This record gives sequence, structure tokens and C-alpha cells, in this order.
Amino acid sequence: MARDPPRIAVVDDESGVRNGLTRLLRSAGFEPIAYAAGAEFLDDLATARPDGLILDLRMPEMDGFELLDRLADSGHRIPVVVLTSFPSADTRRRAYEAGVVAFLDKPAERVALLEALDRALSIGLRTEPPSDRDDFDPESTKEESIP
Repeated sequence: MARDPPRIAVVDDESGVRNGLTRLLRSAGFEPIAYAAGAEFLDDLATARPDGLILDLRMPEMDGFELLDRLADSGHRIPVVVLTSFPSADTRRRAYEAGVVAFLDKPAERVALLEALDRALSIGLRTEPPSDRDDFDPESTKEESIP
């Protein structure tokens, strides 16, 4: 169960993105924790115990997919919202197969990002494969529609 306010980890190698997301999350009532790299996040995971994760996919040393794999391998189940500058149908499909709850293109609209995060926190982790989801379209490279 998420604490109040929910603690949200942000993993992005771009300092401007991290800082902007941290400000946005704080102003929206969340408790943000920012990390410049996946390894830094994993090192702090047991202590930080985030309720959700906003994750960039393309980062040096450890990309977002490797971070998702390591989370799964270690048994950590955290609702993830992907935020990427390099969307493609294949990337979107791989992200959903890895268990993300939402996939957004950078730059994401403030409202869309907060709605995706709220949705991720409210539904937790999805349990059905992405191809069984009504809203999953592997050909889409547009921002996910949020009901």
C-alpha cells in the first residue's frame, strides 16, 4: 500500500528532466526521489522503497530495460511509467512486456504524466500480457491514451 504522499522515484540521466520532474511531482503532492542512473536507484531501492517509478529508457551504462529486468529478477514489483524521447512500436511493445503500466513520449504534457502516474499507483502492476489489453496497440508510437 502506498504511503501518503506516495514516494515516486525518477530515473533519468538528464539533469534538467530530473529536476523538472522533481518539481512537478512535489507540486502535485508526491514525494519525489531523483536518480541519475539505474545503478544508483538499485543501490538505494531497499532504503527508499518507492511506491512508483518514472523511468527513462535510453541511458548510459544501464538502460531502462536492463533496470526493469533487474527489478523483476530481484522480485521488486513497482508500478512503472516510462518516459522516453525515443518511442517506437518495438520499444513500446518491449516496455509493456516488461510490465510497465504507462508509456509516454518526451516531452509529456503535465496532465498526461500525472494522470498516468495516478493510474499506475491506483491499479498497481498489470497482470495480463500487453496483447490482451484493450488499450495496447503495438503499432502506436503516440502517447498512450489515459482513460
